[in-house]
Amino acid sequence: MAEGLRLVTEGMSPTLVENLARAAGLEQGPLALARAAGLAFPESEAAAPAAQDEVRERLLLAPALAVARALAASGGAAPELADLDAILGWGYPAWTGGPLWFIASMGPDRLAARCRALETRHGARFAPPAIMPTSGARGAGEGRESPASTLV
Repeated sequence: MAEGLRLVTEGMSPTLVENLARAAGLEQGPLALARAAGLAFPESEAAAPAAQDEVRERLLLAPALAVARALAASGGAAPELADLDAILGWGYPAWTGGPLWFIASMGPDRLAARCRALETRHGARFAPPAIMPTSGARGAGEGRESPASTLV
């Protein structure tokens, strides 16, 4: 929700933000969540200041990084449930496997590069996590450790 509100504040059309969020697989757009929480935001239909791919990436990466940081700060409390909780609890796109799988599937080098680029343009919330995921996105039962376990 926070990243969607930031995009509108930057001048992006609320309709475009919602459409891109849905296209990225979010069950409910961030602005619909804001409305449900009673938050107000400008309803302008300004031109998009950012490329659509970057907007989708921001909408997926900002909460994924927040989950990774929270998990690391908690000492790894139930990392195996973080992805499931995010998908079932707040509608993180299932196609990603969850926020931890999403960032792990990028690989540490690509994740660090994308985080640094977004951090330069949009702030510290996109700083690379202190502990980078090292596992590829492999399904359970393939003899691979969960990427959540590599974050803590």
